[in-house]
Amino acid sequence: MNDREAREQIAQVIASSKYRWRTSRGIAKDSGLPIQRALEVLELNKTPIGRHRHVTDTDTIELITSLARLQPDERIAATINRLGHRTAHGQTWTAARVCSIRNGHGIAAYREGERQERSELTVDEAADALKVTPTTVLRLIRHKDLVATQVCRNAQWTIRQLDLDEYLVARAGHSPSTHVSGQLALDIQ
Repeated sequence: MNDREAREQIAQVIASSKYRWRTSRGIAKDSGLPIQRALEVLELNKTPIGRHRHVTDTDTIELITSLARLQPDERIAATINRLGHRTAHGQTWTAARVCSIRNGHGIAAYREGERQERSELTVDEAADALKVTPTTVLRLIRHKDLVATQVCRNAQWTIRQLDLDEYLVARAGHSPSTHVSGQLALDIQ
């Protein structure tokens, strides 16, 4: 059977079909042609493995890669959801979905103590070291008195131990001034 005859046979099957949408297997079966031959005649190509329309955005994958160094999957999911990112299927992120993306892209999972090995502190840890409240540390970061990094908006701040030490040295050099210009001296006898 040549291509023209095969096309005509398939066209008859499609025209006589009571279903508007048919699979290529169903069309091949009804036409009596082998499946591969029906695909060739219909000029259909199989979609390669891993190629489909549901693909996670590269920005989200980069974000997961960055956050995986700092926090567990549950926290990553919460951060990504607050940013408004959705999965490829339009769903919200869960720890299981983050774990699936990590495994599929070869991203290492966060482990306890990893951040401490890199001498990185959270805001709470820096507050304990400075003996101030976390709000004060955030104010120091906002005023750029203390150097800190944040992977994205809504993610936790990371403070290197070296930067905290430099801040402590700078703060020690700035003792509070007791002399105010224009202030009159009071001589007590």
